[in-house]
Parts: sequence; structure tokens; C-alpha cells
Amino acid sequence: MNAVAHIYDGGAPATADGRDGRNAWLGFGVHTAASLWWAMVNERLRNPAAVALLAYLVDFHVVPARLRPGFERHLSSLSLALVYGALAAGLALAVRLNDRLDHHEEENGDKSDERGPAKSRPYRVVAPETLR
Repeated sequence: MNAVAHIYDGGAPATADGRDGRNAWLGFGVHTAASLWWAMVNERLRNPAAVALLAYLVDFHVVPARLRPGFERHLSSLSLALVYGALAAGLALAVRLNDRLDHHEEENGDKSDERGPAKSRPYRVVAPETLR
């Protein structure tokens, strides 16, 4: 979380929170903005694996070194792959949940499973005390 604070400050990626957790707050803001950006891209492409690969390519082969995430200096290659795999998994989960929500909103014309207006009872309800 702290490593991406170097995008704002320059220099080497941070390993500590900094004064009053500043690096952590900056990191949280940058990660949140990046996550929202890639979620919007995923909404358009609807291919989480391709979006995660695109995020990797942008992070490490398109942007200048100063704008790279910075956590690559603190993680192994396997851990870095797991980071982008987790991004793909999170985006895939979002696609699945959105599809389920969209499915519930579709109007299919079949009203047999929906409850209609209350039907009147075929008999009159009589209170027990009136039967005496």
C-alpha cells in the first residue's frame, strides 16, 4: 500500500507508513483510483483476464518508471503474478455479480412466478366470538 506513494513524492517506493500514515493514505487513494479505472475498463471489455493483463502491461511497459506501482521492488515474481491474478479474480467476480443482477432486472414476460395482487377469499372470515 505504501509503495505507490512514490508516484506523488518521487524517489524510491516507500516501505513504511510515513508521518501520520501519509504513505498509507496516499497509497490507498492511488490504489482506489486505479481499481476504479480498471473496473470501468472491465465494464467495457467484459474480459477480466484481458483487463488484468492490460493493467500489467500499462504498469510495467507503458508508463514511465516514476508511475510504476512500486510494489514490484518489494515482491517476488510469483507474488507479483498473484497480485494481477487477484485483480482478474476480483473483476471476474464483479462481472458475475453484475450478470446476476442484470438477469433479475430483465423483463421476460413470464409472470407465473410473481405474486399478483391480493385475491379476495372465497368465503367470509368470521370471528370466533360471533359464533356463540
